[in-house]
This record gives sequence, C-alpha cells and structure tokens, in this order.
Amino acid sequence: MNEPLLDIRALRVGFTVREPGILFAQKHRLWAVDGVDLSVAAGETLGLVGESGCGKTTLAMTVLGLEAPSAGQVLFEGADIAKFDRTAMKCYRASVQAVLQDPWSSLSPRSRVGDIIAEPMVVSGRLSAAERSRRVSRLLEEVGLDPSQAALHPHEFSGGQRQRLCIARALSVEPRLIVLDEPVSALDVSVQAQIINLLRDVQARTGVSYLLISHSLATVHYLCTRVAVMYLGQIVELAPADELFSCPLHPYTKLLIEAGRWRAGDELDERDLSSELPSPTAPPPGCRFNTRCPRVMPRCRTEPPRLRVLASGHLVRCHLYDDPNLGGSRDISRGLMETTT
Repeated sequence: MNEPLLDIRALRVGFTVREPGILFAQKHRLWAVDGVDLSVAAGETLGLVGESGCGKTTLAMTVLGLEAPSAGQVLFEGADIAKFDRTAMKCYRASVQAVLQDPWSSLSPRSRVGDIIAEPMVVSGRLSAAERSRRVSRLLEEVGLDPSQAALHPHEFSGGQRQRLCIARALSVEPRLIVLDEPVSALDVSVQAQIINLLRDVQARTGVSYLLISHSLATVHYLCTRVAVMYLGQIVELAPADELFSCPLHPYTKLLIEAGRWRAGDELDERDLSSELPSPTAPPPGCRFNTRCPRVMPRCRTEPPRLRVLASGHLVRCHLYDDPNLGGSRDISRGLMETTT
C-alpha cells in the first residue's frame, strides 16, 4: 500500500483559556483537536464536516503549520513537519497551500493581482521574473480569467472572480496538497457551482490533493472521495463519501445529514441538533455526543467509545457497534435508521 501524502497521527492541539471569576480568573485547557487520526492520499479529496467549534479549522491550521501540535504528529510524505528546519518548512509551505473562505480578505487591496499570484513564486525563489510573468498569464487562463487582468486590483473583480484568483495563487507553486476551508460559502449559489467545477478540473489536470472543510454537505458529497465527521475535537465517523451519505452509522452523522436536507416548511425530527453544543473546555464524560444522542445508553455516559473499523472498512466511534458479531455496516445502518425515525 502506498504511503499517504498527508498522515495525521494521534494529533492533539490544546489552548489555555481564561474564564473570569469573582476573585481570580479561571484557567481551563481546551482541546480543540483531541486524538485525531486521518490520512490523505495523492490525488484524493478528503472532506471534513461538523458543527462550528468542533475543531475543523484548528486541524487545518495545524496542517498548514500555523498551529503547533500539543501531541501527536503531522507527517507529510513520511516526514514530521514539527521537526522541519527553516529550509524544509519553506519547501513544505510551497507544497501545501490554502484557499480560505473570504476571497476579499485573502487578497491585498493595494497589490495588483499579477503580483498577488506571483508572490508565492517570489518567496520560493524558483523562477525568474520573466518565467513568473508567463506562469501568471497561464494560471489566469486556467482559472477562467483573461491574462490582461493581471494589472487590475482585487476590488475590480466580483466575488467569484476573486476566489478564482485565490485558486490561481495557490496553484502558482505547484502544490501537492491544498487546504480548502469553506471555499464557496461566501459566494452566490450559481457562482459556487462554477468554483466547485473549477476545483474538480484543476484536480483532474494536476493530480493535487484536497483537504476540504465545509458545512455544505452537497459540496462535500460532490467533491470528496472520503468524508470524516468531527465532533468536539474527535473523529466520530469516516467512510467513502457515497457510503457515508447513503448509510450513515453514527447518530450524529445521521442528524447532520437530516439537518442538511431540511427546507423551510419541513418538520425536523424532535431529536435534532437544536440542543446546545457542550462546552469544549468541559466535554461530557463517556461519549461526547451522549447529551444530544437519541440512541444514548447507560454506558455512553461513562465509557468513551473507541473508533472501530467495521466489516466494510467504515470507521465509527459509537458503542452501538461494539458487538463483534454484528454484520456489515449497511445492515447495521439500516437497523439504526429504522429505530431513530
């Protein structure tokens, strides 16, 4: 089996937070990422979904080298990025780029877009000025813009065009992996479809891998090879995209999908995600989802479940699947869905 391009092992990222008290400020340890194992293969798109505050963006910032791991490892092509010296980190930053949620704040309003796209190439020092100019023109064409627009400033472009500029900038140094953090959520629906199709075309042409973070389950289903579901810093389910959306196993995943299908005028099950997310500084004992789970059992309140690999290769963190005599994941999922609807 080929070594994954990105391999995250037992990753923990914690922060010290202060809560004001009557006499003294109270300090708490917040584990935004708590024991995550993930991998991304070359040419693959891995989706990461979950509610706001579950740790998705912290995980992305750690992969980008902008947050330091408290424990565990982030391996890129088998090498631990925490041990990179300055030269190795410079190469890593060229190999791993990002496209963020807001294309307006991602682009310097004072710079011309040609200079913005060329800046990563300047930092990496790979190309001459003439080569950079030619590559900028080619990249603008590849993302559906005119090379003559390199002389313009970001405010002269629409929101969708600015996101195309962000994609062109990310591609300028020929990265192996691009972290996509809500890349279309700030755009109109019609423009979202254009950007999503552009990302697919870019991947088909270059073989780049994507780590996609999104609240849009439709976008995740369309783009992703596999999907990981995150809750309060932990991965609770991981499976191929088609299997996860057709046969979700974890109760949290099922409720997420139900909420994503909801439209105005429809009725959601009374056991939906309207209850408040527990504080990440003091997660519930046992299973972290037990305070909101429609299938909670007594052991869920005391015993943390471990991430199990079922017969189909589907991973799930739930006590419902602790019985070794259970069959394939599709049969299990059908039973779970029948008892929760």
